[in-house]
Amino acid sequence: MSVDKISLISIVTFVLLPLVALGSSTYLPVFFNQQIDPASIEKTFGMTSRELVRHIRSRGLNVYLIKTQNLNPESAPDLAPEQVQKRWAPAFIQDKIFGKYFSSLDPRNPFSQPTILVTDLNDKWTLLHEYMHFLFERSRRELKQEDSNVFEAQQNAREDYLDLSGKLKKSREPEIDQIELVIKAFSQFVAAELKLAEHVTLEEMAIEKPFQFFLSKVG
Repeated sequence: MSVDKISLISIVTFVLLPLVALGSSTYLPVFFNQQIDPASIEKTFGMTSRELVRHIRSRGLNVYLIKTQNLNPESAPDLAPEQVQKRWAPAFIQDKIFGKYFSSLDPRNPFSQPTILVTDLNDKWTLLHEYMHFLFERSRRELKQEDSNVFEAQQNAREDYLDLSGKLKKSREPEIDQIELVIKAFSQFVAAELKLAEHVTLEEMAIEKPFQFFLSKVG
């Protein structure tokens, strides 16, 4: 398929369809089984960065600032707690991270609420990018596409596989049933890894494409 055709399909999928559906509760598919309610993004189009932060917080999310450089004293109320700064500021600096979203189900989340960490509260692109993670998560929940915690499922599957494979290594003459259990556990672990990747790594890609178009509307 030519680049021109791909671009045309992208425009239809991510610009024209959302414009038709704006104001409705229709979920539109994007990449990797993700869906989004375009009205949730449309609400943010005319907001300033501070209005956007207040809007996101009004949806039940934490929004905190990670200090990676000297900041204006006025930013103090938005700074993440000290223990969060110590945990994440070095990673943000080293890996040049501008923002990070943590689901309430993510074991790395130091809070009980969904949380967004950013290095600049005036960066609407990053704020919207991280907010999109939450909107994807919400759509999966409302569409009943999620029945389990993908983080917990991956961890449990990993532990089961390591436990069973460890026992197999210690067996001098393993039984067929024991080998089959290890194979099954490994298969479940791989499936859990792929599901987690769909919600983490691949979700990053699912966000970037439509936001190339949304960005022109939020300024």
